[in-house]
Amino acid sequence: MDGQVPNISDRIMNRILPLELLVGEGLLVVFQKRHFLIGMKILIPIIVIFHGLLDILVIAEADSQGPLAKPGASDDPTASASTETQDSPADT
Repeated sequence: MDGQVPNISDRIMNRILPLELLVGEGLLVVFQKRHFLIGMKILIPIIVIFHGLLDILVIAEADSQGPLAKPGASDDPTASASTETQDSPADT
């Protein structure tokens, strides 16, 4: 599961951002006289809600995968033991 959360989030954002731009620009072109109203009362709340929900879901998924491991740490306890018992070339 390493890296799945960022990949899923990136795929969603790469697909949704152009759609948001297309719909927003289309509404602003069609309703030129009410562009401020369209932007402030329709587009911005929808976009903020969507991105807020996406953030919450990504954080919840990341929490369900457990805490982040320290760099260089391994899940296998025998991995560190085997490296400690190996002789270095200077010891032989």
